Order: sequence, then structure tokens, then C-alpha cells
Amino acid sequence: MREFRGKGVIVTGGASGIGLGIARAFALEGAKLCLADIDSEALESARKEIEALGAEVMLAPADVSDPASVAAAAAVAQNALGKIHIAVNNAGVALHGPDIEAVPLNDCHWAFGVNVFGIIHGIKSFLPLIRIHGEGGHIVNTASIAGFRAWPGLRYGIYAATKHAVIALWKSISTEFAKPLRIVPNRVQPVSNDAGTLY
Repeated sequence: MREFRGKGVIVTGGASGIGLGIARAFALEGAKLCLADIDSEALESARKEIEALGAEVMLAPADVSDPASVAAAAAVAQNALGKIHIAVNNAGVALHGPDIEAVPLNDCHWAFGVNVFGIIHGIKSFLPLIRIHGEGGHIVNTASIAGFRAWPGLRYGIYAATKHAVIALWKSISTEFAKPLRIVPNRVQPVSNDAGTLY
């Protein structure tokens, strides 16, 4: 029996990129999906792709930087899926290129709003829905190797700061649970450190 068959999964940033890849993987394992994304057109395209894999999928247009929008997406997922077992806080944006003094302040707020507060809003909205059914579950927060190291010349300090924040947040929050939680940045190769296994 597949581990995720029949489980309810919500993925933010699920209409493209890593989020859509995560959705495909869960679909192939028999999960029921809710895809949340700010891009409504991409959501419709993602729905067709995931349905073609034989999975049940619902859509929830959402701006993760807005707590009310994330709460609404959580309600859609709860109503459509019945139970949420896995929440993937994956939505994120990139910000790199200009020297730090040239980065507009609005862009800094935008990056933190999506990459950091998007995670916070997801945890606050999804965690109670995972707890309520008593069957257990998982929260996955997508970060990046940029949260662990910097490369000369890339000029991505604001972006790296958001990813450092996600990792620090999750390492701290993990102490609140009976079982340690695993940090899951955007990598394929496993790396071990004092936080556990990183992917």
C-alpha cells in the first residue's frame, strides 16, 4: 500500500517549478491534492497535468504574503480534502543581481513577505488542521542552499537572508514538537549537519 494514498496534501507555489514537481510526486503516490498559487492561469494548467496522472486535485488561488489569503486557501483545502495530512510551504521568489544599496526597499519587503512570512502564514493556518484529526502529519518548508552559504559575485544577500530565516525558524520551532522536524531546503543531494538530514 502506498504511504500517501488518500492523504490530503496542500502545496503552496504548486502551479509551477518545484511546487508542481512535488505535486506530481504526491499524485503518483495516490494523494489527494490542493494546489495553492498566486498565478490562476498556471493553476489551471497544473490541474490538467495532475488530473492526467489520475489524482484528485483542487485549486486555491492564494498570495502567501497575505495571511487572510493563506487562511482562505487552508479552508478550501480542508473542505475539499476532508483532512490535511501534509502541508508543503513551498511558494518563494528570487531576488538577486543589483548591489545591496541598489535593491529597492519594496523588493526587500516583497521577498521577506513571500519567502518568510509565507512560511509563517502557512504554519499558522495549516498546522491546526493537521493537529485536529489526530492522525499525524507533516509540514515541509522549502528553503535553499542559499540559507547555508554565500557565493561571491551573486549579489543575493536579501534572498539569502530570507532563506536563512526560514531555516532558523524551523530549527527553533522543531524543539516544540515531540519528534524533531526535518529542514528541507531546495536541494537534491542529502547533506548531514547538526540539524539532521538536509535535502
